[in-house]
Amino acid sequence: IHESALRAKTRREVEKQMKKFDKQRARSADFEKNKNKVVPEFNPWMTEYMRCFSARSR
Repeated sequence: IHESALRAKTRREVEKQMKKFDKQRARSADFEKNKNKVVPEFNPWMTEYMRCFSARSR
């Protein structure tokens, strides 16, 4: 197997993993959104924490 073929294979696998992760993240975001609709508790400290956390995790 050529090096370029191996690189393409690993790139495809990484892309597949990223797509799966994005799908999972989107699903969990929908779940969080629905959960927050049920409990409209607004805590500015928590929202600021979550904003910083999500920015850091990207």
